[in-house]
Amino acid sequence: MSDDKQRYRVGDKVEDEGAYVCEICHTEGGVHVHEFKEGEDFPTCMNCGASTSWKKAPKKD
Repeated sequence: MSDDKQRYRVGDKVEDEGAYVCEICHTEGGVHVHEFKEGEDFPTCMNCGASTSWKKAPKKD
């Protein structure tokens, strides 16, 4: 997905393999990025549970 504003909920399929962060707490994701592979289901964040919202992690230069 080229749209950096795209958000993913628990159970959505990963369409673009790579690093993601939890947009809600920024603890599970902001400090620790998670690598997901294409075709996997997005999981719950251990901090946010059902409220989890994943977004693609910003690329580091």
